Amino acid sequence: MNSRKIIIITISLVILFTISLFILSKYNYISNVDAYSIYLAILFTTINFSLGILAIKIGFKSKYKVFMASVFGGMLIRFISLIILVFIALKFLDISRNIFIFLVLFFYIIYLISEIFYLILLDKEQKKIND
Repeated sequence: MNSRKIIIITISLVILFTISLFILSKYNYISNVDAYSIYLAILFTTINFSLGILAIKIGFKSKYKVFMASVFGGMLIRFISLIILVFIALKFLDISRNIFIFLVLFFYIIYLISEIFYLILLDKEQKKIND
């Protein structure tokens, strides 16, 4: 499996989840507030994931110190910005708090696992090229 497949699989699962959510909200199986909360959680974590992949791509072909700074520094900045976005959403938006917080954590963990697998596979691909 190559590193691009990890991203494609992850995004495909999130798109499938989003389409399922749209269908459920269209036929009133879940309320609009719940659907809005879920959409926001998906949006926030997907932006976070995209920035993480961008940081990995920028840092991977750089020197070791630049790579470590871009990945771990980016992870810290992304985590802090996600926490700020969550607090702003909880404070100012009319959302279902429990659903929102649970799904932010759920998608954050899913995306973090995907980033780790992406890094591992990217490293294996790079080693095959260098050998």
